[in-house]
Amino acid sequence: MTLPKSSLQRYSKGFYTPEKNPSKIVGSFEVDTAAVNIIEGTGWTVAYTGAGIYTVSTVGTDYNTLLSCTATVQGAGAGLDMYVDITSFVCAGGAVTTLIFSTLTGAVVTELPNNDFIHFELNLLSSGLDA
Repeated sequence: MTLPKSSLQRYSKGFYTPEKNPSKIVGSFEVDTAAVNIIEGTGWTVAYTGAGIYTVSTVGTDYNTLLSCTATVQGAGAGLDMYVDITSFVCAGGAVTTLIFSTLTGAVVTELPNNDFIHFELNLLSSGLDA
């Protein structure tokens, strides 16, 4: 988003990036016996890569900066305190952005129970027109 000079003088605080565009990718997926099903969202894919480990990849290759990422577990069994850890990510212009999510109970990677969900939100910057 590029603002006219008069707007920049008036709004000197906040989000401004002259060469990059903010993008948000949100989604939900469920696990069903080592198969992963996309429930909501577009612009990404997901793969089961091991017990409690899931790889989320963007479809586009125009993202060059990961601003933030949040992920949560929905429906974990009663009394099960499970959370999602963002184990690693790769975000570079010209390549697919890839994040690896691990579901944990305590400090131990734990398989997500069948028919439970992971919801996530990625905030990325994509290359500007002149990049």
